[in-house]
Amino acid sequence: MWGERGQRPPPGGVRERRSRSLEQIEDDYWGDPPPDTTYLISTCHRLRRVPVEELEAEDLRILLGQLMSLRTLVPRALRLLERDPTVRTHFGTLFEAVQRLPDAYWRAHPDQHARLLRTKR
Repeated sequence: MWGERGQRPPPGGVRERRSRSLEQIEDDYWGDPPPDTTYLISTCHRLRRVPVEELEAEDLRILLGQLMSLRTLVPRALRLLERDPTVRTHFGTLFEAVQRLPDAYWRAHPDQHARLLRTKR
């Protein structure tokens, strides 16, 4: 049944958009969260369906805080930070959220780390 984790929607079921969602990029469709789930889990499920280019700073803070889809989301976060390094979220700045990512990620992506450090200036 489509909608269950790992199942693809039927052909033609995904509308053409300017950009793709995490579900589409990763080809991993989670479906709806359980009805008794937490706000965080239901929000992550919802945000995975939003085109990446439409994710805002708060959305990115939530997903990055869960270490979700870093290879896809960090570049989006960096683009926002390059436009406005002080962009705020409900709980601090996007810069702070991105800066808290594991050192292993930054070692594997030194070019992105350099971009992050340049936004700090």
